[in-house]
Amino acid sequence: MDPLLLAVPLFLLLMAAEAIVLARRGERSYRLNDFASAIACALLDQLGILTLGALYLGLYTLLQERFGLVHVSPRSPLAWIACVIAHDLAYYAYHRASHRVNVLWAAHAVHHQSEEYNFTVSFRQGAIATVVTYAFYAPLALAGFPVRMFLVVHGVYQVYQFFVHTRLVSRLGPLELVLTTPSHHRVHHGKDRAFVDRNYGGFTILFDRVLGTFAAETHEPSYGVPRGIRSWSPFWANLHPFAELWARSRKAPTWKDAIAVWFVAPERAFAWEPPARETSGYDRTAPAELAGYLVVQLVHAALVTMGLAYLWSALPQWLARGCLVFVWAALASVMSFFDRKTWALMVERARLVVGIVGFAAAAITWKSGVAALLVVACAASLAMLQGSLPGKRS
Repeated sequence: MDPLLLAVPLFLLLMAAEAIVLARRGERSYRLNDFASAIACALLDQLGILTLGALYLGLYTLLQERFGLVHVSPRSPLAWIACVIAHDLAYYAYHRASHRVNVLWAAHAVHHQSEEYNFTVSFRQGAIATVVTYAFYAPLALAGFPVRMFLVVHGVYQVYQFFVHTRLVSRLGPLELVLTTPSHHRVHHGKDRAFVDRNYGGFTILFDRVLGTFAAETHEPSYGVPRGIRSWSPFWANLHPFAELWARSRKAPTWKDAIAVWFVAPERAFAWEPPARETSGYDRTAPAELAGYLVVQLVHAALVTMGLAYLWSALPQWLARGCLVFVWAALASVMSFFDRKTWALMVERARLVVGIVGFAAAAITWKSGVAALLVVACAASLAMLQGSLPGKRS
């Protein structure tokens, strides 16, 4: 299981504390639409890990056992230090490449789309980017680090990254010389010209200092991506940068330019392209009367996702995959309310009705307690939805 899931209760407590502190300071605190989008992106990413994670770990183990240069013993403290450094270098290589090559940036841009900078940004992970990073970690297997060592180090890295996504922590004294700190990572998320493509480090800032990509924080950055995104959908968050590249390549006057669009640096503009317009400030939100319902549905989707992470191998595959599709549908439907889609209510009702019928059939046919529980959850959700609509409450 992804260690992020185990740390979720702590993360939620810290997010609540951060929101309270920001509110008391009179600063811009959490927005429900931005928060919901980050959670939806995290859940979509976790569903991808559920379906592809085992395959990657199997390939990693194969590479390490058959082609590993040496056999690294997990009993050696020096081996753990070496694994941390190797992981940090691999992440630096991935992170720098993802900011310098358009097609890789398209996968990574999800993480930079929020115009906020708080703990929720750490949840905003790209489902496609997660798959891309697997290739950059393959050298650790070839170096001989066992899969369990990789999993522990990678898990600690994921948890550590949560703590650098905040504006509440300023400078950390001498630690700034070695570690990637909130100050360093704020610079990385800034879209100011002086901060673009700086501070790629995961655990440490050492490779940035050595390889010339370090920049100190001199002022509060502006956050987000230059071209912006006008949707809260986690699916569109992942696909929008690729759709944008496709649209640009179709307008290219030659096939060489059409290919080059995908592989040049993100800031590269071609002479045949009109100047890019910066868009920001998207703040559309769901109807107020449905806010509580939508939060409950996101919690529901999160609980099902966590249940799948714990029980994936124990559940019948038909039920596991049915739950997977159900959560996908929930993320698409729930987030459409935040974008004020005209079809949102119709699709949400259909999702719940199909869930009731499908899980009821599964509960009766295979006597599944999990399916029966999902029937109750869908029925309760449908009743709550109807009760939340204007004119429907008694």
